[in-house]
Amino acid sequence: IVDRITLKQLNTFVGRWLEYSYTEALIHGNMLADEATALVNDVQDIMKFEPLFAEQRNPQRIVKFDNATFLRAIDHPNEDDENSGMISMFPLGILSEDEVVLMNLVRQIIATPFFTELRTKQQIGYSVWVTTQRFENVRGIRFILQSKDRYPDYIVKRLNIFLESFVQTLKDLPDEDFSNHVTGLITQYEEKDKNLMERGSKIWLEISTRDFHWKRVQMAVKYLHKVTKDDVIN
Repeated sequence: IVDRITLKQLNTFVGRWLEYSYTEALIHGNMLADEATALVNDVQDIMKFEPLFAEQRNPQRIVKFDNATFLRAIDHPNEDDENSGMISMFPLGILSEDEVVLMNLVRQIIATPFFTELRTKQQIGYSVWVTTQRFENVRGIRFILQSKDRYPDYIVKRLNIFLESFVQTLKDLPDEDFSNHVTGLITQYEEKDKNLMERGSKIWLEISTRDFHWKRVQMAVKYLHKVTKDDVIN
């Protein structure tokens, strides 16, 4: 397709692309408010696009699958590559702030046994990790595993077996270990930003999600100081 694109087509596309747009900017650091406003105005003057109002923008939509499992399998374009991979997302829905903290605590607790069981003991894959995920306002926990000699369907099967057993593992978790996980998560929340980029990423996340929750860390830490294992299990 690239070989068939002409310069005229490219110029036409660029003209249409910049015909309507909108500006959303975050400027922080060693700059006054008037200077930041002037900078954004300069960008708009250079780009010369007409405003694209909210009702004209394409909204983000998420499809909910009720009581169903959705599987998307993709063949690797390189037939000589022996690796297989799995990304398994478990959506939890639209959560309250306390529930988001509980989700992060579950991820904290499950990460080590997930790695130990599937990577160290079963040796299913060499890249094994778990993280949280957000699509718009829908939260979830995501499991990722890459293997050289196991197919994705087998990896998914072993993941499901692990998750079924983890419920009992969580119930049997000693109180001291649970407290250590809570303390570790509090430390992560309270970790200072190393640079302006890290700080800006957190601010921009609040802006892009339209949450504008500037006390998120303080509220999360406050909740963690009183959370119990029963809160996580229930």
